[in-house]
Amino acid sequence: MEAIVYDVYETQYGTGLILFQNDRVRQLHLPLGDRYLFSQLSQLVKEKVLPTNSRSLLAQRVEEYFRGLRVEFDDVKVYDEDYPELRKLVFQALRKVKYGESCSYGYLAHATSKKTTPRAIGSIMSSNRVPLVIPCHRVIMSDGRLGGYGPDPEWKKRLLEMEGVRVKD
Repeated sequence: MEAIVYDVYETQYGTGLILFQNDRVRQLHLPLGDRYLFSQLSQLVKEKVLPTNSRSLLAQRVEEYFRGLRVEFDDVKVYDEDYPELRKLVFQALRKVKYGESCSYGYLAHATSKKTTPRAIGSIMSSNRVPLVIPCHRVIMSDGRLGGYGPDPEWKKRLLEMEGVRVKD
């Protein structure tokens, strides 16, 4: 197994963390506060995860995104060797939803051409390890409400508003 390396990025919301394996992004952690970042870094040290030798292009692009620049991540390679087939199909479809756009859970269920449900799509979204790169924040309910989002639902609203997407409260 190839070594896992990490990089950090800085935003007005705090410091975030990115993990890479085999030159592909494995995890992207939103800036959820210093305590969260410290716990993540402490775990990485135990697992012998190393810092990158140089600043990653992805970290620079994430910082630009948080500065309000229109940044697309569709060229970023994701470490998905351990993803089930349906998750890969859903994430491939989702990566086609561009900056400033949104789609529904039902749309993604239909886009995979597999028999699945919006509820199953929601479950797949909750397993996303690389938000922004796989833009699960762009998936909303068919009636325009937000739906769920990871450890802090306010992040979904914040990210959509940064991209100019209007959502119902």
